[in-house]
Amino acid sequence: MIDGLGASAGIAVGQVVLLDRRRVTFKKVHIDKRDVAAEIARLRKAIQESVSQLRRLEQSVVDTQYSEHSKILEAHGLMLQDDLLVQGSEELIERERINAEWALQRTLISIADFFNNLEDDYFRDRQADVETVGDRILRNLTGQHAESLMELCTSLTEPSILVAHTLSPADTIQLSHSQIIGLVTDDGTKTTHTSIVARSLELPAVVGAGNVTECVQSGDPMVIDGDRGEICVRPNKKQLDIFTRRHRKVSAVRSKLGRRRKRVAITEDGFDVQLSCNFDLLDELPAVGKAGTAIGLYRTEYLFLNRREIPSEAEQYEAYKAVLKRASPQPATIRTLDIGGDKLDFPGAVSERMNPFFGLRAIRYCLQEESMFRTQLRALLRASVHGQLRLLIPFITDITEIREVKRILASVRKALRSEGQPYSNTIELGAMIEIPSAALIADLLAREVDFFSVGTNDLIQYTLAISRESTQIGFMYHPLHPAVLRILRIVSDAAHKEGIRLSMCGEMAGEPLYTAVLLGMRFQELSMTRRSIPVVREIITRLNLSETRSLVDRLLPLPTHQEVEGQVLQYMLERFKDLEPLLVPESS
Repeated sequence: MIDGLGASAGIAVGQVVLLDRRRVTFKKVHIDKRDVAAEIARLRKAIQESVSQLRRLEQSVVDTQYSEHSKILEAHGLMLQDDLLVQGSEELIERERINAEWALQRTLISIADFFNNLEDDYFRDRQADVETVGDRILRNLTGQHAESLMELCTSLTEPSILVAHTLSPADTIQLSHSQIIGLVTDDGTKTTHTSIVARSLELPAVVGAGNVTECVQSGDPMVIDGDRGEICVRPNKKQLDIFTRRHRKVSAVRSKLGRRRKRVAITEDGFDVQLSCNFDLLDELPAVGKAGTAIGLYRTEYLFLNRREIPSEAEQYEAYKAVLKRASPQPATIRTLDIGGDKLDFPGAVSERMNPFFGLRAIRYCLQEESMFRTQLRALLRASVHGQLRLLIPFITDITEIREVKRILASVRKALRSEGQPYSNTIELGAMIEIPSAALIADLLAREVDFFSVGTNDLIQYTLAISRESTQIGFMYHPLHPAVLRILRIVSDAAHKEGIRLSMCGEMAGEPLYTAVLLGMRFQELSMTRRSIPVVREIITRLNLSETRSLVDRLLPLPTHQEVEGQVLQYMLERFKDLEPLLVPESS
């Protein structure tokens, strides 16, 4: 039994498929002159094996969800046969009489230096492709084979649980429609974007599990509980029975709620809360439509990941059009590009200038790369005629950023008018409140926008100085910390005073245990994964706004998060004993 953090609800039973990304190790050896020809032959054989592998993989992804990667694979195949790589390595073997692995490594370093010295970001970022190609040759030379995630996904024939040290969001979206039914990582927290994508895909996940990759091997049977954060490797019958009973108990509650035909979330005293869906991938659109809700957050950055070029205006237009049409007549909140943080697997435009969490990211990056931003805004405005668009700007820190966005929007509108391109005149503009500076000037920001959307994942992170990525101090990430509650109250009061809409799209919105608190803060819209909607709707319909406002008034003076959490838990369990398995998974 291994304990981790429950990142995405559900229980999965399957065999382990281990994603091994350890670096290739080899000895550096000087060779005799008579062995030079044999060493060059070894290198050529490894290169030919690599070419054959890529061709097979390229053929296997045709007409699948991975088909867009075929161009990348084709480019890698061409790099494998490039004279700079092949002849450069062979010349080193012959001239300096060193083994093939050593010669290849030195050639790769010189090529990487060449790319790093180029001014163009796109060409500099081709260094990553060279490293990938070189790694494949080295593995064929040494016999230390390790499949890529794409290779793993396309080769699986039965339900499997992916185990890896870490996964990027770009990795995780490749798991859609594969035989992967759950995932486990050594690293990570509940609010990393990898965990968010797993929830969006409704893929049970346990993260922050320590050294689980060192405890398992591919083929091991495994059970994971994404509610409780538990992993059982090679379970016996008794353990399987325990997980099965637990799964049935939680599933029974979810199934009962799912059968209830409530479509609105209105409190007993008439306060109406709009429940919306968060989603990332266009493949999810049909399921979002079935949920019959508005779209509270579409993260456009996932259009940009796992590719070698930025999507064109035409491609973006078609994507945003599909989102708006699926949501109609309900609104769709579409967030402009929020690249940065843990989402750095991006096309060539991103370079080392971008700091993961505190530097050039999101709206800062978009305002600096105005041409790219204008392309996205053109696509969004053109698509706006197909539905009710709410345009959300992420990572706002002060009012000048909003005013710059308005300036660019006005310019884009003018250009579209001159071209005869239609667009809607009723687009709402919103600010994402996820930085403490934005929260503290919420009264000023509220005069500049039509709505607020609170992104609690980053807001909590920046308020408490707790990285969402840190497994070591993730236990200090407390959504009910007194400081967080006070900031939420400031934002709520500012929004209601100016009469703008107040919504939340962070993971806190979909956590049933916090529903009464958010209702007491007078949030008018909560956006979450589809799975969370039935239970949150049920809770809202059985609550009273005036009572929850009194609850918040009692919570705000409390000095510690433990006292706040204790009172909230007591309040919820007293009123929702039948929902206990979903409120407190540990007690199931």
